[in-house]
Amino acid sequence: MSAHSGDQVIMGSRLKALGLTAIAATFVGIALWMLHEHATGFKAQLGIWIGIPLFGAATIFGIIQVIKPARLTLRADGFELSQPPKGAKFTPWSHVETFYIFRLRGNKFVAYTYTSARPQGVISKVGRAMGAQATLPNLFSMKTEELAGLMESRRRQAVGTAPTAIAAQPQIVS
Repeated sequence: MSAHSGDQVIMGSRLKALGLTAIAATFVGIALWMLHEHATGFKAQLGIWIGIPLFGAATIFGIIQVIKPARLTLRADGFELSQPPKGAKFTPWSHVETFYIFRLRGNKFVAYTYTSARPQGVISKVGRAMGAQATLPNLFSMKTEELAGLMESRRRQAVGTAPTAIAAQPQIVS
C-alpha cells in the first residue's frame, strides 16, 4: 500500500533485531560445537538436529530484520505491518475491538482482538481463548505501552469512540 499524508511510520529497531540475531547465532554455534565434539545421547542429538535448523532460521530472519527492519504504518483507515521476508498486511481500524498489552513469559507485546466484522478462523478463536487473538512483533523502537496506547487512540479516533486529544490507556493482560 502506498503512503498517504498523515500516515505515521514506526520502524523496527535494528538493535533489537541484532540482539535476537546474536542470541540465535550463539545457539547455532553451540549446536555445531556439540556436533563437532560428537555429543552422544538422545537429548544431545535431539538438541543438535532441532537447534541447528530452528536457530539457523532465526539467525537468517534476524539478519533480514537488521538489513530491512519491520515497519508499522498507522493510517487514517487502519494499520499496515510490513515484516520482511513476509509481505505487508493491512488491518482496518474497524476490524479491531481493542489494543492491549499481553505478557508472555516476561515479554510484553501489543495485542489486539478482532471485532465480529472480521471473519474468524480456528487460529483466531484459539488465540482469543489463550488471551491474545493477534499480536504485533516486539521489534519496534517504541515502548510497548506507548505503542499500544497510540494504536488504541488512533483506533478510537477512526471509529469515533473518543476525542482525539484523549490518549488511550491500554490494559495489561498476563
